[in-house]
Amino acid sequence: MDMGNKEPLVSIVAACFNHEKFLEETLDSIAKQSYSNIELIITDDGSRDNSVVLIKEWMARNTIPCTLIANEKNEGICKTFNKGLAKCTGKYFQVIACDDVMLEDKIKSQVAILEKSSEQVAVIYTDAQVIDENSILIHDSFSKYWNFPADAETTLKGLIKQNTIIAPSVLIRRSALVELGGYDEKLSYEDWDIWLRLARKYDFIKLEKPLVKYRHFSTSMSQGSTYRTAIAKDSVQLLEKHRGVSTEIDKLIDEAQRPLITALIENNDATTSVLWKKLKYEKTWYSLYMFSCSLIGIKQKKAHAFKNFFKKAK
Repeated sequence: MDMGNKEPLVSIVAACFNHEKFLEETLDSIAKQSYSNIELIITDDGSRDNSVVLIKEWMARNTIPCTLIANEKNEGICKTFNKGLAKCTGKYFQVIACDDVMLEDKIKSQVAILEKSSEQVAVIYTDAQVIDENSILIHDSFSKYWNFPADAETTLKGLIKQNTIIAPSVLIRRSALVELGGYDEKLSYEDWDIWLRLARKYDFIKLEKPLVKYRHFSTSMSQGSTYRTAIAKDSVQLLEKHRGVSTEIDKLIDEAQRPLITALIENNDATTSVLWKKLKYEKTWYSLYMFSCSLIGIKQKKAHAFKNFFKKAK
């Protein structure tokens, strides 16, 4: 940190787990920000690939203030984020997975707005471009790619209906996050829970302009059946935490739980229309296979089982 810098310090936690293929692109995008007063905390949650070695080599080549937290074993994203948060000293805070990418003016644009906003505004977020595993643009708007409503609310009521906030696009007042007690380590994922908890007290601002690149590809961990099942379970759990605010909120939670429980039982959370969209933009054999299975009524769980069976049989 430059003590003579009058810009408020921004703390960025870059989270790595088996991201050796992408992490340098992520870290370079942070180092190349047009905003100068940044501290970087890199966390590695027990990667089994060459990530830690590559991170240390990147740190040796770059002068940005940087700390590495390397877990010996996988501890989960929420616990790892809390370790990173504990090291942060900035006025503003954000996390980014080491497969996503920041555009050059991301931090500068968001800090300028937050500095002019009241303390009631704790979160500013943006749209995102969507890229594949080779950094090729799939879509210029994540919101349109996933058919988010144009008038999506970021109140507690709106966010219980649907999480429409793209995690790597967010910049938060760190004091608000510390006030919440950080991330809930009982959950397997962090973002929806944090938005709901912040929305109970604070306001959000959205910038329509994409300021990050969100990487989406069919073989990522978040697309796996085991992780999707954990998300469904935890989604029910985190919604329960927000009961009692009002009868309207309780009703919305009940309405939200039914499809989540159905997804948990069937492990079939992507509709045919969503799978068609994946095929249209990704154009992979995997997306064609999953879409074809959905057309003939094969659930995703069974489709994955077939795929794994034939893969082992080769």
